[in-house]
Amino acid sequence: MRQTPYSNQPLTFQLLALFEHEQANWTGWSEERIKSNHYIPNYGLYGESRQSAAAVGIHIEEIEERSRGQNWVIKPHRHGKLFQVLCIFDGEATVKLDENRYQIDGWSLVTIPIGVVHGFSFKPDSQGVVVTLSEETLGSINQLQDAEYLRPVLENAAVLDMNAAADQREQLQKYLALMRQEFTAANDAKFISLLLLVNLLLITIKRQVDYQAMGTAAAPAHLKTFDAFRRLIEKHFREHWQVADYATALNVSTSTLNRMCHERFGSSAKSIIVARLISEAKRRLVYTQQSLDQIAYYLGYKDPAYFSRVFKKMENLSPGEYRRLIPLAP
Repeated sequence: MRQTPYSNQPLTFQLLALFEHEQANWTGWSEERIKSNHYIPNYGLYGESRQSAAAVGIHIEEIEERSRGQNWVIKPHRHGKLFQVLCIFDGEATVKLDENRYQIDGWSLVTIPIGVVHGFSFKPDSQGVVVTLSEETLGSINQLQDAEYLRPVLENAAVLDMNAAADQREQLQKYLALMRQEFTAANDAKFISLLLLVNLLLITIKRQVDYQAMGTAAAPAHLKTFDAFRRLIEKHFREHWQVADYATALNVSTSTLNRMCHERFGSSAKSIIVARLISEAKRRLVYTQQSLDQIAYYLGYKDPAYFSRVFKKMENLSPGEYRRLIPLAP
């Protein structure tokens, strides 16, 4: 029999078997020093200026490895090229995702897409792991035949209570234990093994997201178009594209785009576009010391007064009032 790169890797065969079984069930700072009061800290791994996780593509560590030395507090920051999953097995934490705050207790999952501002305050001696995926690893995942199935997990922050999900917890613990074993071992084909396990991890999370989802989901035929709309917003929201511009880029009518948005989130396309602008404004009001005029210009508004009116219409607070009333979370 012809020898393969995996011939002496029994763990890899084990991973492939797991993957095939699950597949059957699928239905830093820049180099130039910048002023911190104008920017939200943008790290590789927390506290590291360079993208150390990108060297291997997949990184896994215990929560305490990075938190204990920080008095169990990870200050708000974001990653420009890293996606993370936080798995808490035992303990409590306050989780900050953009302007939203969550209290978690016991077995929980937190997904953190690229660019989302996040911070944590853990109860001392909390147990769990953090899985970090580089942008290149996400690219590998997106090459899979059924990559669209996982896209909502990769692009949307979520906090999942797993305390009542015994079967899913057992699966996740199995995958995470194998990931830890493979990550620390000097094996050939390490990235392939880890990538298989990452996909199993993400599939399990996606199923739990679906189980806990509230509201009516969009028809499957529209999901691909809607996800493309979300990606276009991320690329062009500061250019103030109109709904018609997005519809043209997506090759759909404005009425079709609005219908998809209502089915998915109960909001118009315009409301979703403006909400992205307001979300970025909130990040900068809370996490930076930029002036209101600077934030307005950064977001593409030529008239800061108009920006203030839009913000107040959406939030019932002026930008200045929001900044004073919403404290920076630890």
